[in-house]
Amino acid sequence: MKLLFDKYRPKKLDDIRYHKEVANILKTLDINNLPHILIYGPRGSGKKTLLYSFLGYTKKTRVVQKIKTSSKEVPFTMYRNGIFIELDIKEMGMYCKFIIRDMLKNMAETKQVSNNLQKIIVLHHCELLNIESQFILNKILEMHSVNCKFILISNTINNITSSLQSNCLCLRIQAPSQEEIRNHIVEIINENNLHLSSTQLEKLLLDNHRNLKTSILQLEIFELIKSQKPTINTKKIREIVKLILKKRTTLTTISKITSFLYEFVMDNNINSNYILLNIYYQLIEHLDKNKINKHIKITEITSKYDMRLIQGSKDIMHIQAYIFSLIEELNNIAT
Repeated sequence: MKLLFDKYRPKKLDDIRYHKEVANILKTLDINNLPHILIYGPRGSGKKTLLYSFLGYTKKTRVVQKIKTSSKEVPFTMYRNGIFIELDIKEMGMYCKFIIRDMLKNMAETKQVSNNLQKIIVLHHCELLNIESQFILNKILEMHSVNCKFILISNTINNITSSLQSNCLCLRIQAPSQEEIRNHIVEIINENNLHLSSTQLEKLLLDNHRNLKTSILQLEIFELIKSQKPTINTKKIREIVKLILKKRTTLTTISKITSFLYEFVMDNNINSNYILLNIYYQLIEHLDKNKINKHIKITEITSKYDMRLIQGSKDIMHIQAYIFSLIEELNNIAT
């Protein structure tokens, strides 16, 4: 099944709905004769969507390269296809200066042999570049603009030097407004016949920080959780509760409980806390409603092991310990 995010992702510049002016500017550019471009805007504003709508969503190949520094060889990842080469400054870390100075310079000054297209290099997270790295990059832009064009992607323009900005066509991408995101989400809900409560919708809009991608993914999560609502084998839960409530606990009883428990956990691929709570709710129904102290004690034990399940590992052991604590407490009450 196709994800909502993929379904509603713009595939070409004509599909762009929130950055029409920028899309129209990109439409006027010849991909065979581009200027250097700096696309900047807040995280989640749609910079990559515009970029790929312009350059295309052709399949990319992951390539791991190594660059030699004064002390060691440093591996870094880049992606390439027939149109562009893509690198992320975030992945380069403290070695970005060496990669830009040696690898990118070498790539920029090498002419394309196979066709007449200009080489296009896309650099993500350019706001992380220090001044020295930006100076080196700016020199490469100036000296090798005939062979290679750079598209720089940045979350802010404040960290980009004025000289680097002056060598690029700067395009500001503004994040969609909350009202635009609301309208888009409601449109998706109506088109796909989704069911979202007003509380869930408001929470989704409150947490998105004007990030449309986050909103659509959150909507996807709501639907996924709803469609995969856990079903629990109540018959086995009843059997376990009956064994817990037996007046006389023997090794056979404990063996049966353990066997049921393991079968139950294997058959029901659901959260262990959910299993614990179902045991608790069914047990409470069988207890005398007038004996409040008994209910309080059982609730305290349940809370204790519910917390242990959250904090610890090996869930089956915590559930076993919980059941044996219940048996011990019920026997104490009985006596």
